[in-house]
Amino acid sequence: MLTVGPGYSPDYLLKEVATGRENYYTGAVTEGEPPGRWWGRGAERLGLTGLVDAQDMRAVFERFLDPRAEGFRDPARWDEVATLLGHTGRRFKTEEELYSLALEHEPNASPERRAELRVEAGKKVRQNVAFLDVTFSVQKSVTLLHTAFNAEETKARTAGDLDTAEAWGRFRTAVEDAIWAGNNAALEYLSDKAGYSRIGHHGGAAGRYVDAHDWIGTSFFQHDSRDHDPQLHVHNPILNRVQGPDGAWRTLDGRSIFRWRGAAGAVAERTTEERLSHALGVRFATRPDGRSREVVGVAPETMALISSRRRDVTAKAAELIAAFEERFGRAPNGLERDRLSRQATFATRRLKTHDGETRAQLLDRIDTTLRSEVADGLTGVARAALDARGAGPSAESWSPQAVIETALADVQSRKSGWTRSDLTRAINAALPDHLGLADGTDVSRLLDDLAEEGLRYAVALDAERPGASALPAELQLANGDSAYQAPGGRLFATPDQLRTERILVAATADRDGPALAPHQAARFLEGLRESGIELGFDQAAAVRGVLTSGARLESLVGPAGTGKSFVVGTLAKAWTDPELHGETGERRVFGLATSQVATDVLAGEGLTARNVARWLATQDRLSAPTADGRAHTEDSAWRLRAGDLVVVDESAMTDTTALAAIHTHVDNAGAKLLLVGDHKQLAAVGAGGGMELLAGAGAHYELADARRFTAEWERAASLRLRAGDERVLGDYHRHGRLLDAGNPDQAEASASRAWLADTLAGRRSLLLVDTNEQAARLSAQLRAELVRLGRVAEHGVPLGLQGTYAGVGDLVEARANGWHLAGVEGNRRGPINRETYQVTAVRDDGAFAVTTRDGQPIVLPADYVADNLALAYACTVHSAQGATVDTSHTVVTPRTASSALYVGMSRGRDNNTAHISTETVVEDPADGRPDQTVRRDPVAALAAVLDPDGRTDQLSALATANRATDETESVRTPAELLADAAQLAATHRTSTWLDDLAADGTLGIRDRARIAAEDGAASLTRVLRSAELAGHDPRQVLTDAITDRSLDGVRNATNVIYSRITDRHRFDPTTSSWAERTPRVDDAEWQAYLDRLAEAADDRTARLADAAVADPPGWAVREFGEPPADLVDLRQWRSDVGRVEAYRELRGHTDDTDALGPAPAPGQVEAFAAYRDAWRALGRPEIDREEVEMSDGQLRMRIRAAEREAAWGPRYVANELAGTHQAAETQRHRAVILAAEADLDGADREQLTGQSRDAIALAETLDKRAAELQQLDDARARWLAHTAGTRAAGERAQVELSLRHADDIDEDPRVTAEEWLAAHRDAQIEDERHRDVVADYEFDDPRGDSGAGNVDPVVDIRETAAGEDRLRHEDSVRVPTADETSAAIDRAHRALAEIHARDIYDGSREAEELAAEAWRSPSHDTTDEQEAVNDSAWERT
Repeated sequence: MLTVGPGYSPDYLLKEVATGRENYYTGAVTEGEPPGRWWGRGAERLGLTGLVDAQDMRAVFERFLDPRAEGFRDPARWDEVATLLGHTGRRFKTEEELYSLALEHEPNASPERRAELRVEAGKKVRQNVAFLDVTFSVQKSVTLLHTAFNAEETKARTAGDLDTAEAWGRFRTAVEDAIWAGNNAALEYLSDKAGYSRIGHHGGAAGRYVDAHDWIGTSFFQHDSRDHDPQLHVHNPILNRVQGPDGAWRTLDGRSIFRWRGAAGAVAERTTEERLSHALGVRFATRPDGRSREVVGVAPETMALISSRRRDVTAKAAELIAAFEERFGRAPNGLERDRLSRQATFATRRLKTHDGETRAQLLDRIDTTLRSEVADGLTGVARAALDARGAGPSAESWSPQAVIETALADVQSRKSGWTRSDLTRAINAALPDHLGLADGTDVSRLLDDLAEEGLRYAVALDAERPGASALPAELQLANGDSAYQAPGGRLFATPDQLRTERILVAATADRDGPALAPHQAARFLEGLRESGIELGFDQAAAVRGVLTSGARLESLVGPAGTGKSFVVGTLAKAWTDPELHGETGERRVFGLATSQVATDVLAGEGLTARNVARWLATQDRLSAPTADGRAHTEDSAWRLRAGDLVVVDESAMTDTTALAAIHTHVDNAGAKLLLVGDHKQLAAVGAGGGMELLAGAGAHYELADARRFTAEWERAASLRLRAGDERVLGDYHRHGRLLDAGNPDQAEASASRAWLADTLAGRRSLLLVDTNEQAARLSAQLRAELVRLGRVAEHGVPLGLQGTYAGVGDLVEARANGWHLAGVEGNRRGPINRETYQVTAVRDDGAFAVTTRDGQPIVLPADYVADNLALAYACTVHSAQGATVDTSHTVVTPRTASSALYVGMSRGRDNNTAHISTETVVEDPADGRPDQTVRRDPVAALAAVLDPDGRTDQLSALATANRATDETESVRTPAELLADAAQLAATHRTSTWLDDLAADGTLGIRDRARIAAEDGAASLTRVLRSAELAGHDPRQVLTDAITDRSLDGVRNATNVIYSRITDRHRFDPTTSSWAERTPRVDDAEWQAYLDRLAEAADDRTARLADAAVADPPGWAVREFGEPPADLVDLRQWRSDVGRVEAYRELRGHTDDTDALGPAPAPGQVEAFAAYRDAWRALGRPEIDREEVEMSDGQLRMRIRAAEREAAWGPRYVANELAGTHQAAETQRHRAVILAAEADLDGADREQLTGQSRDAIALAETLDKRAAELQQLDDARARWLAHTAGTRAAGERAQVELSLRHADDIDEDPRVTAEEWLAAHRDAQIEDERHRDVVADYEFDDPRGDSGAGNVDPVVDIRETAAGEDRLRHEDSVRVPTADETSAAIDRAHRALAEIHARDIYDGSREAEELAAEAWRSPSHDTTDEQEAVNDSAWERT
């Protein structure tokens, strides 16, 4: 197995190395691992070969120093030594530093904006990856064989038998040499296939790759795991710096390495096996599960004994062992003893240390463990493997065609769209166990050639990009591929897969299936209403559509909590009602599902339900020839008939092959197939995406109202979460659902405690984690807590699957179907995978008596309990899909998938909480230090999990191909490729012009050299391209800037030339097509490529225009009206709409209410040209916004107005609301646990009960505080809506002011009022020395007596608020004090009163204006009409 992960520090690996470089096996060095070895052509070029010296590795991997530089060997001079990249590696800012920097740029940001900045800062946090750790781990049997050889060698040497020790040592060395050969073959393969760096912008179509194959790496051979179990593996830290063909140092593209990881792992494994077979004659055989090959002669039971983590036998373990002896009348064997030990101390993983155990002691421990189960221990392992050699393996013959066909079928069954790397790994699995190739190069070449041949039988799913046939040589990689193609990223599918999907898509068009008449469906729905069952509008529409459509295949999409199971039950009721369909025969409804949870839900809705796999097996038996005798007696009840309805629930979890098989059976019977599910939740394990494909192709109905949730806000929020809307996280946050839980261990503890409290309170709760390993660990911890609280029996039997323990009262989960157990011990049926049970009794032989959720008893035999049962207190989302509970608690880590998050946050009716790991830690010590953590805001951490674009969704092969085609044909692809190529070509053109100007003396030779050193050509090209697109001669613009005046004495010649150009010109592009935006270059190859891209973009623009004429989009109708009938006008309409539509597609702008959206970022000259073209097509003024015409003073007035409005806003309480909700829930959980502890024997019942009551009282107080804060939050929402216009105008003014003065060196002087008054008085005194005498009457108040009338001054809330103390602590998640809350409520009441008064005033103004308009009209003398106008205006107010 080959894994790839980021590395931050090599400390761990270097510390693991034995002190000194003596022979690791002589016993002279009893601690540590062998030294590492330098690897790679890049390392050789730097002079790094042989064994790794710790000081050298730290200098290269931590400081990126050049080993060829003088002083490299002297740490005291490292600050003087040149680095490989000119710097010692980027130090990325922390979230707090990024946030502070953002606040410096926006010092007046509102609290809402500060929250956005906090999330943005968290999303930008990165770590400086020093290296990529490529780790090769060998099979268990190879590890055990090496351990056995090592033990025999050590034993012989200890006995003084040096000849025998040397013989065993040769065996051990042969194993190590084979592993080294496999490891190095994988690295060579990986560096060749995946050795690339990324350049350019990779957010769109124009990201490029460059060759980067000369890696700098090290390899560290390690013998055991962090838990002291034997595990041979090689850590290969590959420096995250590589020198490209152009001499530039860049970082490696980790995504390419990850894509090729599978194929490289196959090369490593096969090379190791072939070398080992060649050297020792041992044979390998494929495991029954097909996952790998193991050494023949090493028993699986033996491997199991060394593959699990060792746990010390604690006092608790001794107690469990004693209980075992008492129960079973014998001592536990070694395996049982180890499992009991793990149950007692089931805890987190430990760091690997070598303290207190030498290599010989480790070998003795393993030998002792094995002897309890295997004859002769390690000696028996060594002898058995050698004896199994026989005459040695011989090369097997095989059919290349058969291997390729097998591999294609295998890889297609796993993924809808697969890569070449996937196929290579499948080919390795399909080849015979022994090939007779001892050289790693031959293995990789064989696998690569077979993969190349296999791709001839596959179909590429990605379309050819525009201009690919004209790609210049400079834009091609060394292997001839396009520099824009992600290495190893192309997706393929077999023709059979595409054919299957097309058949399914075609089936959605059939409308000759069974159906009810519309009036029959209406009668049924009316009957439901009369009986008190009220369907929602979306539910009724779905029921009516499915019943009446006549479609043979259609879909019902039901987001979590929308009641799709209820809809299915309602459909079943209608479908089977003979009074509705009026047919003599019976109509039946069958329910199928992949997960058992969904199957049970279908059964609960009244459907005859069965697991998909079991149903297909039944149908296969029924469709087999009668003579086969395969059909069972009970199968006949499942035989389909015309008019039947087959419902596949959670169909997104059903792979496409299974869906096709279901459809075939249904179609052959003349029945109807309804796919129900949600493609935004869990996907199929194999090649999936079928449900989404069919829902998009044919008739489908989508439920839109999430009814499951008790809280009204959560209904809409869950649907927004499903869509990946990042803004909805604010709603979950303010309701206390997003907990900042710290590191992963703390997140698990937080979720576990919350689950425990909810469970003790009698609520059905789910605790969801990422992996089965996490589930096992947390389940064991929770069981221990339940035992402590007296809720489950302490004693029971081991569960071998997890290494845990279960007894009476425990909640357990089946991990395998047990159909064969039906009828055993009176069972009505057997256990079903992922179904949960409560243990009611433990029998003496280790069997369990359990009950299902609905109370059905089942007896599980001892062997099933030992091998296929697990504790179910914590589980993965695969066990939770389709479940509805009271509360759910999801542990969210960077590994949590978007679909898993949505499932976890939509299971609970009353509460769904995310316990977020906001501190990412280095999981493997080999990759970094414990202090190398990254901290993120919980909302930012969750935002990183969301997938709004559906990039991680599992798509069918056809959907993948369609998406690729859409992206390729979009304006965006040729436009972005054109922009990138234009920049490259124009940069070369600029360099040529500068050289020409230097040659003719216009530009000095020294100045030309300075511009080259400043990389000036690239910087000047963008502004020259702007000049070109504005209709200027770019060469002349450059020449004029250079000849304007001398460049002598300037610090940066490029910047000076750039400034001269921008100071003299304001470039406004005037182009109306992509052909006009193409630069003119002298290189014919480049010009042809640019023209081809422009042609593709213009062709797409024309197609968009034609489509708009045929089906006018909403924005176009609003801006231009309907397409005119006049041909001349229609031609202009088509042109204008096409240009705007092309720009919208370029920018991915889909808002129908805003035709253009924001302008492109500075520097995107081609995109800006398209924007200005679209702007003019819309007939908008040449000046973009009115702010451009304003003076600085007017802009400042707008900013001041926005600030004055912001001053009186109600307090921002989102964080305090979150903190209060969380605190209240914490107290509720504390109260429940205290109450449970009060019931324990020996507990201080009175004290604990009192503490529980106090916690309940505090929770109630906090709930009231939260209700008050919610009112404040609502008031602020109303204020935000009321002041939106003024605040938006202020923001636009601030942006314009910043743009005007972005290059100002000196900021406006900041003064206090006192300083300004003093300066003003001095200016007045100086001014009065020259002032003329003016008559007194010139100062008279022209308005007369200013003191007339004693009218009370109007209090301006803005002035009042400005004088109050600034609001504080708004950014902290906390519980505010009662006084703070009271003051905030008073402030909110004033704000609401002000809003109300303004609304009344605005209403009266509107009424007056309407009245005046009415008086100006011819019918102004109609009193009744005037009163109606006034009433209408006041009514709207």
